[in-house]
Amino acid sequence: MIRILERYKDFLTRFLLVFVIFSVGFAFGRHSEKIRNADSGKIQTLTQTAGKEEKGMVRLYYMHAMFRCVTCNSIEERAKKLTEIEFANELSSGIMAWEEVNFQQNQPLAAKFDVSSSCVVVAVIRNGQIESFERLDQLWSLLEKHEEFDSCIRTAVKNAIEKI
Repeated sequence: MIRILERYKDFLTRFLLVFVIFSVGFAFGRHSEKIRNADSGKIQTLTQTAGKEEKGMVRLYYMHAMFRCVTCNSIEERAKKLTEIEFANELSSGIMAWEEVNFQQNQPLAAKFDVSSSCVVVAVIRNGQIESFERLDQLWSLLEKHEEFDSCIRTAVKNAIEKI
């Protein structure tokens, strides 16, 4: 009888531990989503730039997975903030836009950019087609090197703007 109670106690302990882990993960995911949605109105998005693609425009994609780690969120936050500050005129004129894309849900775009993990992609769009792009995988290693991180994004965006 004691052995059965010990097994039941062990099973219940493991079940509760798994439940807590999933609950914390779910709560963290919902919290991250609320933070991202809170400031989504600051820069132009895909729907606001619909006629600009004919002449040519630059789109910065933040490609992410369903669940994001702290580093992923930090890269997105830094890149988006830099974009809003340094390219405000381009964003407001519509020649540039920011778009967040879950690459697990948008397989065609993920395949086009050869994306397998979170990253920033700077693309030149013309006539509704991606004309060229640059995937900024190096941002992962530059996150703590603020000036190099910012310079990497600046350079890629300026190169893309020159193409339009």
